[in-house]
Amino acid sequence: MNIFSYGRAYSKLSSKQIKEIGFGVKIPKKLLFLSNIYLSLFGYPDVASQKRFLTVSSLLKLNKGENVLDAGCGNGIYLQEFGDKFGISGVGVDIRKNRIESAKKINKYLGRNDTFIASDLEKLDLGKKKFDKAICLEVLEHIKNDANVFKKVAKNLKTGGCFVLSVPIKGTALSEEEENDPHFKPEKYGHVRSGYTKKDIAALAKQAGLKVISIQEYFFFVSRYMVKFQQLLFKKNLVILNLLLSPILLLISGLDSVIKINPRGYMVMLKK
Repeated sequence: MNIFSYGRAYSKLSSKQIKEIGFGVKIPKKLLFLSNIYLSLFGYPDVASQKRFLTVSSLLKLNKGENVLDAGCGNGIYLQEFGDKFGISGVGVDIRKNRIESAKKINKYLGRNDTFIASDLEKLDLGKKKFDKAICLEVLEHIKNDANVFKKVAKNLKTGGCFVLSVPIKGTALSEEEENDPHFKPEKYGHVRSGYTKKDIAALAKQAGLKVISIQEYFFFVSRYMVKFQQLLFKKNLVILNLLLSPILLLISGLDSVIKINPRGYMVMLKK
C-alpha cells in the first residue's frame, strides 16, 4: 500500500466541498484549487494518522464486501478510505455529534452508504447487527468503562471476526502528576487513564470473550518527534510549511523500523 494512503479518498471532493468541510486545516483561498492534487499525491498531512492507517490496514486484511464497525470514528475517514480502497461498507460511532454530522456530509459527497451514529460507546446498542471486522483507535483511554466497550464490540462481531485497536502504553497519555492526583478531572472527552499494559489488554479481552492474536509496540522515538514537530507547525498555524514538510516527516518516521526505542503505543489484534 502507498505510504501516503490516509486521506487520499478526499481528493475526489471538489475544492468547494473541501473548503466547506475544512478538515481542521485552514488552506489559503488562493491555493484551494491545489488541494485535490495534494490529497491525491500525499493524502492528509498528518504523520501520526498516516502511520496508524498503514498499520491498521495491514492487520485487518480487508476483503471486498465486508462490513466494518468503527468505534470512535471521528469524521469517518477510516470507513471512507477502506471503502474506496477495498470496497467495504460499515457503521461509524462517535460521541461527538459535530464529527458525526461531518462524517455524514463527507459520505454524501463521496457517494457512499455508510451509517454514522452519535452515541456514547459505553451505551451503544446495535441490536443484532454483525460485523466482519471492527476498529477502535486511540479511544479507550478516554472511556471510563472500557470493559463495556470491549463487550459491546465483541457482541456485534461475527464468529471469527477480528477487532483491531490502538491504545497508548501505560504512562504515556497522562503526565506523572495527573496520574498520581486522585482529584484529577479530565477535560471533556480527555484522557481518563495514562494508557494500558499488555496484561490490562489481555484481561479486558478475556472478559469480553475475545482471543489476543497479537500486541505489538508501535510509534517509536523517531515518529514521536516527527509528530511533535508537526504539532508545533499546527500550533503556530504554519499551514503551508506543514503541507510541504508533512510528506518528508512521514518518510523520516520510517526510521522507526530500525530505531525501535521509546514506543508510545500498542497496536492490538483480537479475534472472536
